[in-house]
Amino acid sequence: MVERVGEGNLKDFLSYCQKYGGEHDDSYLPGDDFTIDDDHPSFLLYDENLRVCGAASLMLEEQYRRAGKGRFMIFHSIQSEPAGYRSLLEAVLAEATGVVSNVYLFVPPGPKIQRVLEGLGFEIERYSFVMKRKMTNIQVPVQEGVDFVIFDEREDGELYCHIVNSAFKKIAGHINIKPDRVSAMIEKYNIPAEGIQLLYFEGTPVGLFFSEITEDGMLEIGPIAVLPEYQGRGLGRALLRRAVQLSQRLGLDSVLSVNAENEKALSLYLKEGFTRVGTRICYGMDLNP
Repeated sequence: MVERVGEGNLKDFLSYCQKYGGEHDDSYLPGDDFTIDDDHPSFLLYDENLRVCGAASLMLEEQYRRAGKGRFMIFHSIQSEPAGYRSLLEAVLAEATGVVSNVYLFVPPGPKIQRVLEGLGFEIERYSFVMKRKMTNIQVPVQEGVDFVIFDEREDGELYCHIVNSAFKKIAGHINIKPDRVSAMIEKYNIPAEGIQLLYFEGTPVGLFFSEITEDGMLEIGPIAVLPEYQGRGLGRALLRRAVQLSQRLGLDSVLSVNAENEKALSLYLKEGFTRVGTRICYGMDLNP
């Protein structure tokens, strides 16, 4: 049996997310600040003894509706048979169809979950790598014409969005953001002092990096973005080193994610001391085949 999440079962939903959500992807896992509304259709799966055995929640906020893509925050069942996943998916699609044209989620490689998703009609869209760097000293050479400025939410919101949207417009999976999304991230994540910085080149703002301290005590870096017309000048490397230097001051290892097809970024991270520690698969389903 599938039941929509409401005030009466919200506690059970959040408890299930906390216990099992990290088995797939905890990037946007519902937490204590989760809001029950039409932008986050969410459901619980119960077994014959009315015990919770699965959960699904989809993000349908404005930026996702605008892009025509809904992202799962959680899509998980502990039932051995795939029927539970199918029941959850049917409930979610009843909310998403006609609102977005695609739904997607990330999972680690694994024969069981991959069989389930592909049996439901999901297809692999892309791969991404999780990369980690131990906390070691790094110097940021002074680069002529380059200055770093601490991000100011009131003054730099539009600029942040312009740089990120321009830098990633050709990258698979990118969804354009607006300043309200930036404000929401700042409110939600544990961003250290100087955790968001702009890079100015010869007086013009052309790049930035974003970082946050994760619950397991690492500095997660990303996005790192440089306007297309300024790429190829070593500015991405300068931003990465600046972010790693921040992790050094905080005494934390650093971690980031990169699309597998983004060969330039992947090569840069490897050269700068990052190593691959995990792989995620993005599965998508076209709702208008």
